[in-house]
Amino acid sequence: MVSPKTRFFRTFKKHFFLRFHMTLILLATGLSGLAGTKILLWSGVENVLLRYPLNLTGWGASSA
Repeated sequence: MVSPKTRFFRTFKKHFFLRFHMTLILLATGLSGLAGTKILLWSGVENVLLRYPLNLTGWGASSA
């Protein structure tokens, strides 16, 4: 019989890499959106209604 503590650690080790990988993907997505917004602001695009679609278009083109 396996103790609950041992079972917990086995399950954690099995699923840790997937969660770590998903965290990196979310972090990269958020940082790319932030970088795109900063670049557009730096280049003089201050209108949010224009900056948002431009940022999404740039992000979509870079991820494809």
